[in-house]
Parts: sequence; structure tokens; C-alpha cells
Amino acid sequence: MKGYSSSIDVIGISLNILSYMYKSIIKTLFVVVLGLTITPLAYTQNNTSSPYSMYGIGQTGYGINARSVAMGDVSVGIRTNERINPKMAASYTALDSVRIFYDLGATGIFTYATEQGESETTFDGNITSLNVATRIMKHWYGGFGVFPRSSIGYNITTYNTVEGTLEEYPTYWSGSGGLSQFYFNNAFSITDNFSVGVNFSVYVGPMTSTKQQVFNANSSVEITTDELSEHYSGITGDISAQYTLPINDNSKLILGAKFAPSSSLSGDSHQQIVHNSSASGINDTIKNESSSAAVIDLPSSYSVGASYMLSDNLVVALDYQRVNWGDIQSNNSDYNYTNQNIFNVGFEYVNNRESLKYKDHIAYRLGFKYDDGYLNVRHNQLKDWSVSMGLGFPIRRSLSYIDVAFVYGQRGSNQYGMILENYAQCMITFSLSDRWFRKRVID
Repeated sequence: MKGYSSSIDVIGISLNILSYMYKSIIKTLFVVVLGLTITPLAYTQNNTSSPYSMYGIGQTGYGINARSVAMGDVSVGIRTNERINPKMAASYTALDSVRIFYDLGATGIFTYATEQGESETTFDGNITSLNVATRIMKHWYGGFGVFPRSSIGYNITTYNTVEGTLEEYPTYWSGSGGLSQFYFNNAFSITDNFSVGVNFSVYVGPMTSTKQQVFNANSSVEITTDELSEHYSGITGDISAQYTLPINDNSKLILGAKFAPSSSLSGDSHQQIVHNSSASGINDTIKNESSSAAVIDLPSSYSVGASYMLSDNLVVALDYQRVNWGDIQSNNSDYNYTNQNIFNVGFEYVNNRESLKYKDHIAYRLGFKYDDGYLNVRHNQLKDWSVSMGLGFPIRRSLSYIDVAFVYGQRGSNQYGMILENYAQCMITFSLSDRWFRKRVID
């Protein structure tokens, strides 16, 4: 009977493992289905209302999760077993090996723009990212997800004077769309202290621009609408590495680096020009044709960073990123590309992770980011700086968190007829995790 009892225990353990794996797989499939459902909805909406998004590929530099954003958007030297760091594939080997991790984030941004005494306030809100990660084999970790690479969303009105008169007519410019990045991260543990990562990404997204001219002539309103719709896609990736240098029993230094080669995007284009006259009431299609879109070249980039960790209480992190936009030629006379430099500084403090008091487990974060921009418009480089702070709230009896970040920043300037944008952003990320299985205790 003893052998029979042992067989029952083995069967029980197997069923227990299969049960937890089944639940985790179901949860993973749920997240995948959720991502496939919300992605078309999230990324057809505008993530920005900035007039500057009409240039280049739109507004870039989005933070992915609230923890990173609250710390000035640092990522290269960040390494933790509690949360996904999607920007740094090599960091995945630090994740708890018996858990699967999920991230879902959302953000809202108020922007106050001023130009020559005029001002405008806008609000934009959207999903920021969806990420999943876990261990695949002993030394191999992987994850996938989606987040915005760039965003276009603007509405601008300009006025032109009819030649030989003082009469003005308006031109309305609008745009929407942007690029989404679908990625698959792989990380490999080479030694206990050294890991490498490989990222494969697919960029995809629509870009739509519309120019509408309205002209009053002889009691008739003449409207000409020129709409250009483009849809781009392309494959890119990067390689990364992290090395952990123990300093003493209570502290360590993490060094990181990442390199992304240049790539290009191709796609289809459709242009339609329609003229409407109120006098005749007829819509006259001047142009309606499809063709290949102009190729978009994306530059190479490299990043270096480091973080200092004192026990489990304090993290200090620094990043530097160089994006070689200066190697790309602009076909637009209104702007040109310039090399981009981004500096990030971040801090995180947790009072006592071993305490029984909940408040001692709350994470407090501060950060600073400076981006000198990748566009030069009217001989003025579009700089962007921001300060940030945030909190991390653990969910009891789990390795899950709710992270919140608050950001205040400034973009552009009022010089040379430019627009100065002051923005306030709030971001929330739900960082959840679940065990693949648990060992059954046998009496």
C-alpha cells in the first residue's frame, strides 16, 4: 500500500503542476487576446496634439512603464526580479524564474501651448504598453509586447492673402497616426553576473495628413481637400548586455549597453484631391491614385547606463543615448534631422522591504530627463526636458505592483516664431505576476 500511496502523491503533484501551468497559460492567452483587441483601438487614436508631430515620423521618446518614467525614463542599467524592463532585453534574466509577468499601462497628458500671445490647452490619453515576460528555459528568458514608437496628431490653421488684395483665406492642416512597435525580447544568462539580450521588432502604422483650403469667390465657397494616407511597416532590432559588479554584501553596480543598427520602413500611399464648389454643388475629384510610399530611414543608436543598488532600499541610475539622426537626409525644406542626445537620471527609495508595515514597502521615485531633439525647425533644435516623480504600491501577498508617475516638462520655444509647450503627464502601470507552479507539500 505504501507504493500505491506514493503513486497517488506523484499523480497529485503532477496534477497540481499541470493545474497551475494551465491557469497561467490561460492568463497569458487572455493577455494576448486583450492586446490584439486593444492595440487597433489604442494606436488609431492620437497620443499627442503637438504641432511638432507634423515633422519627421512624429513625436518620439515615449516612456513605457510608470516606474521607469518616474525615474526619468532610465532603463539601460535597471535590473530587477519584480518588473519587466521592456527597453532592455538583457534585464529579463533577473526576473523570478518561476513566474510569468504582465504589464499594462495607460497615460494622460495635458499640454499648454503658447505662440505670439495666443494659447491652447489640449488633453490626450491612451494605452502606453502591453508586455509579457517569463523564463523559457534554464538560461533563456523571453517576452513580447507592443508600445508606441511615434505619434502624429495635430490641427493647424494658417492664412494666406489673395494676390493683389487684402483678402485672406484659411488653410487647415491636420494629421493623425504614428508607428507602433511589436517586439519579441530574448535574454540569455552567460554567467551569474553577465547577460545578453536580443530584440526583434516590427514597426507598423498609418500616417494620414490632410490639407484643406477654403476660398470665398463671387458668392461661392471653393474648398480643395488634399488627403495623403500612408501605411508603413518594417523590421528592426537591437542587442544589449548587462554586467553586475558586486561591491560588498549590501551593494552592487549594474553596467548596461545597447546598440540598434539603422533600418528602413516601406509602405503604400494613397492620395486623393477633391474640389468642391458651393455654386455647382459638385465634388470634382482632381486626383485619386495609389503608389509606393517614400521610404523612411531610421538611424542607428547606442545607449550606455549604470545603476547603483544599495541593499533593496536605494537605486540610483544614469543613462545616455545617442541617436544618429544626422545621418538621415530630409526631403522636406521645412526641417532637417540632427543627431539626438538623451540624458536620464533616476532615483528610487524603499524604506524597509522586510517590515510588516505596508507603508515601509512603498517605493518613492524621482527623475530628470533632457532630450535635445532629433529635428531642427527654422534653425531651432526642438529640445525637451522634464522632471518626474512617482510611487510604487505593492499588492499584498503577491509580487505585483501598481506604479504611478507624474511628469512636468517643456518642449520647443517661443523664439523664431516657434511654439512653446508645457505639459503635465500622469501614467499608471499595473505590473502583475503569477507563479507557473507551486510545489505541493507532502506529509
